[in-house]
Amino acid sequence: MTGGDDAPVTLLPSSVVRSDAGAHAVAADTDLLVYDAGLSRLLEDASATDADTARGALLAEFTARAAVGDLADPLLVTVDRANGRSQAALRGAIDAATGLPGWTATDLDGLLAAPAAAVDVDSVPADQDRVAVIDGFRAAQGGLQRISGVLDDPTLLTSSERATELQLLGNAWLDDREGWDAAIQAQRERIATWTDGVALVLGGPITLAGTSAPLVFTVRNDLPWPARVDLLASPGDARLVIESTTEVEIGAQQTSRVAIPVSALVGSGESSVDLQLRTPSGVDIGRSETVEVSVRAEWESVALVILTVLVSALLVLGVIRTVRRRKRMPVAP
Repeated sequence: MTGGDDAPVTLLPSSVVRSDAGAHAVAADTDLLVYDAGLSRLLEDASATDADTARGALLAEFTARAAVGDLADPLLVTVDRANGRSQAALRGAIDAATGLPGWTATDLDGLLAAPAAAVDVDSVPADQDRVAVIDGFRAAQGGLQRISGVLDDPTLLTSSERATELQLLGNAWLDDREGWDAAIQAQRERIATWTDGVALVLGGPITLAGTSAPLVFTVRNDLPWPARVDLLASPGDARLVIESTTEVEIGAQQTSRVAIPVSALVGSGESSVDLQLRTPSGVDIGRSETVEVSVRAEWESVALVILTVLVSALLVLGVIRTVRRRKRMPVAP
């Protein structure tokens, strides 16, 4: 977290601070905010309790224990993230924290304005499983940032996933390791789905039967928001002339067909087209794909000759039938 001047501030529980200092402290030139671990635990339990009687008992204990504190020192309490809590229970915990008799609620700047007492912090070994999860989330940020570039508002994706990850790293999961493991795996799969949310759908090789014709490709969008991308196409050799960039707009959870005009400079032969999706800002999405193209420009001439012969034959047949019909008509005396 950061203070009013964007300077970093570390939030720690009082259980790891070897001092009776107030909410604002400093350790080795690091600015700290120290919250009362015992009182915060009561608030967290109360916020996760739906039974009115049990919740009232926890909040009463919280009020009683806070009342014996030194009113001259700032008091900081927190309500950690949790799953399945009701709005009423959370609101009751917040009201109890901000309405303590004899105390006046303040904001973050007010806490940081209080004198900082020097403290020593206990060394707490890191949970290596949680460290690995954090490293995995950080490694996936690049893919999420790239794919979010196809949206008019990238924060629709990045902000929601960031909030989900922060919730998964909350202490509320410490007592439910099995549920936490399942939730982490679900989030990994979700990130993988988002990262591959917009991609090309390719078929087999393409035959270009003519000197000029469009090549049609399909782009899918599995995201729940409309996407906008650029499809870059470049020929594998000088046999083809291609319009390099085509803008594609795809509806939410839909596919879109893209026609790219292509001209062949040879009668026949084998060539290829390299395809790459990019965000409007120029960031590549996924890997480059190559499609094999068989150029059969002479087929256009053959088809034209066949069509000409058929049309001519039909005209001749029409003339013959007309002449025969007139010959069969009776002649007037």
